[in-house]
Amino acid sequence: MKKTTTLLLAFVIFGITSCSPDKLIESATDCLFESALVLIDHTKATEDPKKVTFEITYGGEKNLDENIKWDFGDGTPVQTLTGTTATHTYTTAGSYTAKAVVTLNGGKCSYDKHNTVDIE
Repeated sequence: MKKTTTLLLAFVIFGITSCSPDKLIESATDCLFESALVLIDHTKATEDPKKVTFEITYGGEKNLDENIKWDFGDGTPVQTLTGTTATHTYTTAGSYTAKAVVTLNGGKCSYDKHNTVDIE
């Protein structure tokens, strides 16, 4: 009985820590024993290099929630946008770290994804 309780406790702890928002692994990530691939990338507009489009790529079995929280790293308010892309125009040159909070299955699992963009 003690072995079963210890094993069950280990699975619960692993499940909780595998969804930690501090986990910044860009490759396959395990959340409650389900593998998922969540990536963030960006492209700059050719006509205005301060205008950046960020995109989330998701591959997994769970349902990706349609609302994503975006923090563009330049002091503008955090925005909740629908869909996997967000466009933002930076006003000053610098290096910024954009953050997207992506949730799966109605918020049961969450990933904080970061992407650094350099604006000239």
